[in-house]
Amino acid sequence: MTDGSGRGGAREITTTRRGAWGWICPTGIFAYSTLETMLIPALPQIRAHYQVALSEAGWVFSALALSGAITTPLIGRAADIYGAKRMFVSVLIALGGGIVMSATAASFWQLVLGQALQGSALSLVPLSVAIGCQENDLTASKSIVIAATLSTIAGFFLASLLLQLADYRILYWVSLAPVLICVAAGALGGTLKAAKRPITGDGDVDWIGGGLLAAIFLSILTGIGASASTALWHTIVAALVLVIWFKQSAATRNPVVDRRLLRHPAVGRVAVITAATGMGAFGSFVLIPVIVEMPRIEGGLGGNPSLSGICLAGFGALGAISPFFVPWMRRHVSSRWVMQLGTSLIMAGLMGILVPASIASLFLASSAIGAGIGLLLTQGIDLLGANVPMGRLASASALIFVTKSIGHAIGAQAAASLLSSGKAPAAVLFPVLLACCFCAVALAAGLRIPTSEQEKLNS
Repeated sequence: MTDGSGRGGAREITTTRRGAWGWICPTGIFAYSTLETMLIPALPQIRAHYQVALSEAGWVFSALALSGAITTPLIGRAADIYGAKRMFVSVLIALGGGIVMSATAASFWQLVLGQALQGSALSLVPLSVAIGCQENDLTASKSIVIAATLSTIAGFFLASLLLQLADYRILYWVSLAPVLICVAAGALGGTLKAAKRPITGDGDVDWIGGGLLAAIFLSILTGIGASASTALWHTIVAALVLVIWFKQSAATRNPVVDRRLLRHPAVGRVAVITAATGMGAFGSFVLIPVIVEMPRIEGGLGGNPSLSGICLAGFGALGAISPFFVPWMRRHVSSRWVMQLGTSLIMAGLMGILVPASIASLFLASSAIGAGIGLLLTQGIDLLGANVPMGRLASASALIFVTKSIGHAIGAQAAASLLSSGKAPAAVLFPVLLACCFCAVALAAGLRIPTSEQEKLNS
């Protein structure tokens, strides 16, 4: 038997019922994504509880993105070696540990450490992609995107209800239950009893590369919002470590981020597009709730977390609906133009944030962004599944979501730093316009998706 990459080797075999992973994967993703969405309206309460500035509070989300950017390629490579299902359950266990740590945190930075541990759950998406291909589940990409986007609606509305009953800690405890259910379902099914020998029989995990990657991201994120001289030194340090990382990766047989995968047209183009659109999409999660809760005299709506949920409901609704149109659109206008439409919708939504704030304008803006993300992620996942060998699918998917996470981290920390000045209406302009510039890069990358990749997917 081959492993899907052309080499001999046994794939992971478990006693779990074939259909079980059809609900374990989206449920795990939904639980994680819902928790992190619920924390957005809870951020003011977290700030007040720990007495921290808005720029520091941004680390609640930056820690997630930073940790995800570091751990996702490591976990993806480990999944290629030891099996995606085993790593999926292991990540859920780490997620549960991070939830408990944040819920019981005695200090703000202990909560941030728990958030960083939860950040490893970003890898649940690429792991689900690999599991879906192993299970020959043709609906896997849709269920993944729908779970991730519906979590936006669920997160804001659940937060508005739960925060009236107790403080922010209840959000963590409520989220722990479905995580434990998924862990039990996967573990009792025999996933953790799989053979210890590698699935692909090829290579090790590049821990040194992971450490260097962590240093690069940490230097960049801690420099955002700092003084000009401090930011310059952080940039210099990041550049030096980047050079070391490039040399180390070139000398490593299986680097943590295999840049050779980027030479594949499908992987390379999708990576550029997700990186370019990631910053603006995540920045909107920060900007829209802030605009909603900003006093009317400052240009906001003077609302509450419930109103933020209404304004962002369009993101979840359109993000859940748009994946169903991808196969039809792909047949009629090609995969290239599905990606282009998704990017254009995100750009339109970002520009919508700049118009005078109203419930309707913010709802329409989040709806456009949600529809664009739904199209982009579904089409991107399908491109990877159709073109990447099974033995490298987890790594390739992880690489895509690392680039997306980098954009998320920079977008969240930049938005928090700019808004901490208290002049949000003017401060919103620069991150939105910058995000639109990156979307223009994504449009250019989408035009370079080769026709052969589209034909392979359509066949």
